[in-house]
Amino acid sequence: MQKFLIMCYTIIGDCMSKKMKRIIIRILFLITVLSLVFSLIVFMPKKNIKDKAIISYVSSDINTAKLYDLEYNEVDNISRGTKVKTYKFKEKKDDSIYIKIKYKNKFYLIKEENLTSNREDIIKEKELFVRTNLTVYKDASSSKILSYIKKGERVDILGFDEVNDDGYVIKYKIKYNDIEGYVYSKYLVNTKDESLKVYDENGIQEYMGTMGDYLGGGNATHLDYFPYEKPK
Repeated sequence: MQKFLIMCYTIIGDCMSKKMKRIIIRILFLITVLSLVFSLIVFMPKKNIKDKAIISYVSSDINTAKLYDLEYNEVDNISRGTKVKTYKFKEKKDDSIYIKIKYKNKFYLIKEENLTSNREDIIKEKELFVRTNLTVYKDASSSKILSYIKKGERVDILGFDEVNDDGYVIKYKIKYNDIEGYVYSKYLVNTKDESLKVYDENGIQEYMGTMGDYLGGGNATHLDYFPYEKPK
């Protein structure tokens, strides 16, 4: 580039009028400056892009995901929905891909499948089963009732309203037949068999069996007495 510019200046000096020389010299000077700027941009040392962190969210089909140290040892759990800094480091080990994250000022590894850039995708459940007969609400904040679903039925998971600090969903958005609405997550379980179980940890079924049907209202031994925390 330098030799080329010197040659151009020489030709200009020999062939051009003074006015034309000034114009051409200015143009060549501008080209020189632009060339230098371009060279600085292209060849300037860059920061290590691989170390630049982006924000991601922990994703899982249960309320937590596993955390690993930098030696791939399982060390802790992290609630889904937690915001973490994610780095470009990615490595495959034992058929799983691990990514480096920063959480509470410490570095960990987490499986790639447990990260998402979209908070709407933090839950990975596709279907759940009704453990206790439940009510379907029109939307997450409304008390308007759309329908009622019996114990043992399967529902498709479309979304959720919010996730608490422990990673548990408060209400799921579900589809059941042609109905779409919101249900409380505490009445849902992961498998059909689990949904059909009758809770009898405290012997309530046996107690109800001894009472019989002396009032003529039916036998209560078939009911599910699953305990849940009542609202205050």
